[in-house]
Amino acid sequence: MKKQIIILVMLFGSILIYGQTQDTISYFATIIKSNVYKDYKKMYRPSSGSLVYPFLTPGSNQYANVLWDWDSWLSNIALRQILTDIGSDKDKKEAVKYEQGCVLNFLHYGDWDGYWSR
Repeated sequence: MKKQIIILVMLFGSILIYGQTQDTISYFATIIKSNVYKDYKKMYRPSSGSLVYPFLTPGSNQYANVLWDWDSWLSNIALRQILTDIGSDKDKKEAVKYEQGCVLNFLHYGDWDGYWSR
């Protein structure tokens, strides 16, 4: 009998938590989108130092002016979603030079075997 009560309490508790979790996820998703939408252009970095092309950093101005390999690619995926949601044609065209710059900076410094050549 004690096991059955524990199981019922756990089941009822998980139902309550699941319902609250959906509301919580929606709430935080709204906050995150709001901040990301107003802050996304801070991912854009001009060419500087060893990086001869403009590029993206992952996460606005929280990162230094360095090129992050996979993170830049994943940031670009997020950027494209942001631009799909709220970007104008002008915003989409502006982003292209930074997206291309990520790839061009890697090609500029990569050797035929994938290692940095400079």
